[in-house]
Amino acid sequence: MQNREATFQNDAFTKAVSTLLKDSQYAKARDLALNLLKTNPTHIQALYTQLYCDYFLHELEKIINSSSTLLGYLNDTLQTPSLNKEHLLICVKISQQIVEITSKSSITLQIINNAEIQHVLVKLGFLAAKLATVFNKMAGNISAANSIESDFIARIFSYKNESSDDCLYYRHNSPAIIQVEPTNSCNLQCVMCTRNEMVREEGLLAEEVFEKIISSWSGIKDISTLPYIYDVTIENTIITPGLIKFYFLGEPLLNKNIYQYINHAKARGAEVGIQTNAVLLSDPNVRKKLLMAAPNIIGISLDGISPESFEAIRIGSSWSKTVKALEAFHKEREEEGLAKKVLLNISTIFPDDSLESRNKIINFLQEVKPYVDQLSMIKLGRSYDQDFFTKDGTMQTYKKLQEGETLTPKCQEPLYKLNILWDGTITPCCADINSNIPLGNIKNNGLDAVWNSPETTDHIKALLHNNLEKYQECITCVGSGAD
Repeated sequence: MQNREATFQNDAFTKAVSTLLKDSQYAKARDLALNLLKTNPTHIQALYTQLYCDYFLHELEKIINSSSTLLGYLNDTLQTPSLNKEHLLICVKISQQIVEITSKSSITLQIINNAEIQHVLVKLGFLAAKLATVFNKMAGNISAANSIESDFIARIFSYKNESSDDCLYYRHNSPAIIQVEPTNSCNLQCVMCTRNEMVREEGLLAEEVFEKIISSWSGIKDISTLPYIYDVTIENTIITPGLIKFYFLGEPLLNKNIYQYINHAKARGAEVGIQTNAVLLSDPNVRKKLLMAAPNIIGISLDGISPESFEAIRIGSSWSKTVKALEAFHKEREEEGLAKKVLLNISTIFPDDSLESRNKIINFLQEVKPYVDQLSMIKLGRSYDQDFFTKDGTMQTYKKLQEGETLTPKCQEPLYKLNILWDGTITPCCADINSNIPLGNIKNNGLDAVWNSPETTDHIKALLHNNLEKYQECITCVGSGAD
């Protein structure tokens, strides 16, 4: 076995890398590390530098590969009898940073809903926590050894997926995504909308309620500052914004404070999305205010395969007015120089994966395609009757099936997201239209407090283990986040 003690630090390499890292030239610093590894593939400092740069370059696949390689070499290092305390502490710090890097990187994966890769990252973090504990004990740091493993592992939940594979889920101390309901009132009567089954009182999200949401959500902006272990003068920071979606039931633009809420959320560091039926975009003042608020993404809900079916489905709407509104909105966005800052996305539902179904919708939407950036075709959830979009282009009301596939976890959305209704009620599910699974109210408890409460934790455990006797709403739902 190669003498690993001699590979812990290279003064010339440290100086060259430090110069680059001070200027945030991560790609060039990584190239130096990779060149050194060509001649000395077990050089721990070079392996660590590679991971450090991968992290700040936001390259998830490379983070996984370099973490895995580095953990392998750290594990082999345990067999080196001559390691002194200084080198043991370097191993501790590297292991701790792998825990930090893998857990922080999993936030992004929760936002994009990738449970498979998140499992891989969490497993690497778990192994790093174990190694940190061992190295700390070898260095005589008993108290630190007891805390590192427990602090990280306490937030890890194990479960088996639908293939009966063992999986890990890391639960951050704040949700990565929140969905906020500006109002549950609407200016349309869409035939398929679950709002038709709503029995709770209508109202508007008040300023004081929204302020309580924002001020009690630490996940609104996650800040990760990592020192470069081999040069304590260097610290680099990654800021990962949380995502707030303004939509639940109702038309968000009916709340005249929505522009203020968007501005406030962005000022606090969040990325912001809003979903609208586009009716109010016919008003030039509404378009102007929305563009000035500049949410990161504006989703526009359009359904149908012809102007006639669109108006039959979205009762109260006009296809010709919608087209004119989107054309004007697109033109005004270009004039304000916001094309790269405000993404316009059409969301449309299709009932199946048939080419015929897709082509009908795509052909219909060609008229507005020049005015948007992308088209999202949303498949009808598996918890609903697929006889939803008839051949003549009409839609019917959502109808839940009583039985369906058994998935584990039953649904992934509550694992990373909370929903806040206009009156402050917090629910784990975007389909809980009448708040039958209330976790608390923002007026009484902060958002993070509810997220970490026994009620929310119990619901998450029930989803992970498919033990849903207490949650009747979940039993009859196949789950929106398990695809």
